[in-house]
Amino acid sequence: MVLNTLVERCENLRFENAHLMLQRRADCSVGAAGGAALDSHSAIIQSLEQKVYKLQEELTCLHRAKSESADKLFIANNIIQEKEHEILDKNNKISDLQSEIMLLKESFIRQKEEIENLTAHNNLVRDEYNTLNMTYESLNSKFLKLKEENSHLVQRWVEYKSKDAERLNKENELLLKARQQAVAESIREATEDFGAVVIPCEGDVHEVAVGTLTCPYSVLPTACFFTKEVHDSDVHTLSLSNNGRLLATGGEDRKLKLWNVRRDGFSASNTLMGSNGGINCIAFSADDSLVMAACTDNAARIWSVSDLRIRHTFTGHTAKVMACQFTSDANITLTGASDRTIKVWDMRSKACSRTVFVGSSCYDLTVLHASPSLFLSGHHDKNVRIYDLRTKCENEITIHVIDRVTSVSSFHNSNYCLVSCRDDVLRVVDARMKDIVTEYTAEGLHLGSDCTRACVSPDDTYVAVGSGDGVIHVWSVDTGTLATTLTKGHTSCVMACSWSPDGQFFVSGERAKQVMLWANI
Repeated sequence: MVLNTLVERCENLRFENAHLMLQRRADCSVGAAGGAALDSHSAIIQSLEQKVYKLQEELTCLHRAKSESADKLFIANNIIQEKEHEILDKNNKISDLQSEIMLLKESFIRQKEEIENLTAHNNLVRDEYNTLNMTYESLNSKFLKLKEENSHLVQRWVEYKSKDAERLNKENELLLKARQQAVAESIREATEDFGAVVIPCEGDVHEVAVGTLTCPYSVLPTACFFTKEVHDSDVHTLSLSNNGRLLATGGEDRKLKLWNVRRDGFSASNTLMGSNGGINCIAFSADDSLVMAACTDNAARIWSVSDLRIRHTFTGHTAKVMACQFTSDANITLTGASDRTIKVWDMRSKACSRTVFVGSSCYDLTVLHASPSLFLSGHHDKNVRIYDLRTKCENEITIHVIDRVTSVSSFHNSNYCLVSCRDDVLRVVDARMKDIVTEYTAEGLHLGSDCTRACVSPDDTYVAVGSGDGVIHVWSVDTGTLATTLTKGHTSCVMACSWSPDGQFFVSGERAKQVMLWANI
C-alpha cells in the first residue's frame, strides 16, 4: 500500500517537473523583464529536482525492498505449500487412524462379547466342576469304604484258603509219596520203553528225543542247570513243542532254530531259514509236525519239522507280524500284526479267509484250551478281545485290562487267561465272565519290552514272567502270592519263558542271546 502511494507521488512529481521544464523554456524566450521571475522558478525547479532525486532514491529503496519482499514471499509460498502438503498427509493419516479406531472399536466390541460368553461358559464349567467334585468326593468315600470292605474280604478269603490249603496238605501227605514214586516210575518207563523219535539234524547226525505228554504236577523252579547261547543277535521268543522234545527259538538274526531237549539240557537240531526279518513269535501245531513263525517282514511262515522246508508263506499284513497261533482246526491258523488287524488263514487254500479290523496293534494271540473255538488277542489300546471262530469272528467281546498288553496265555483247565501288561502287573481274565479275576505283581518287577511273554504252568499251579533286569518272578495261583524269584541267571531283559509240557523243568530266554533251563534242585 505504501509502495503504491509513493509510486503515485513520484509520477505526479515527474508530471509537475515536466510541466515546469516546459514553462521554463517558455519563460526563457521572454525578456530580461522576466529575470527575477526566472530566478524564482529556478529555485522552485531546483527544489523540485531535489525532491524528485529524493523520491527516486526512495523509489529505488522501495524497489529493492519489493524485490526482497518478493523473494521472501516466494520462500513463504514454498513453505506454505510444504505445510499444506504436510497438513494433507496429516489429514490422510488422521483418516487412516480414524478408520483403524473404528475397526478397533468393532474388534473391542466383539472381544467384549466373547469375554462375556467365555465368562458365562466359565461360570457354567465351574458349576459343573463343583458338582463333579462333590460327586467325586461322594464316590471316593464309597470307594474307600468298599476298598476297606474288600480288604477285609480278601483277608478272610486268604484265611479260608490257608485253612483249605492246610486241610488239603494233610489229605495229600499220604498221597504225595505214592505220587512221586508213580512219577519216578513213569519217567523211568518213558525213558526206557518210549518209542524213539528221530529228529533230523544238521550233518546227518540223529539224536533220540525223550519226553512225556503227561503232567502229574509242575515243579517250582529254583536253580538254573543249563545255559546256552542260541543266536547271533537278540533273542525275541521261544516255544516248546507239545511233546516237549523240541525247543524252538527265534531272534533278530532272522533264524528259527530247533533244539533237541534232553534231561540234562538241549543240543542243536536244525536251523530253519527263509525269513527276511526278525522272528517275534513261534507256535507248534498240535501234532508238532509244523512250526510257524511271525516275522518282522510283514509275513508269517510255516515250516515242516520233518523235511525243514517252508510249506506256507502268509503275506497280506502291512506291518510287522507280532503273533501267530494254530487253532483246534488243523487247517486254520491265526496271525496278528502292528497294522491293527488279525487275519484268519486257510492252509488248504493258502489264503486269508477273513481279516478282522480291530483298530489297535495286536501283540499276542492264544486259543482258549477250555473252549477251542474261542481265541483271545492282546492289544496296544489296553484291551483283550475275544472272538469265536464258529461265527467267523463276527462278534467281538472286549475286556479292558488297565494298560497295554504284551502277552496273553490261556490256562489249561479253565476259561481263565493270563494277561501281562506294561504297568508291570499280570492279570487273570475270565473269558466266560468277561472280567478281571485277580492280579499278580511284585516289587522290582518291570516288563522290559512290549513283547515280553508270560506263561502258565501245565497244571495251572503257577504263573511266571521275566523282568527287564533279568529276574524271573513266579506266583502261586492258589494263594496269589509270590512263590519265588529267580535272580541268579539272566543279566538282561527276559523276553519269554515256559514250562515243559510235563511240568518238570522251566525254560527262559533273555534278549542277550542266552536261553536257560531251570528245575527244582
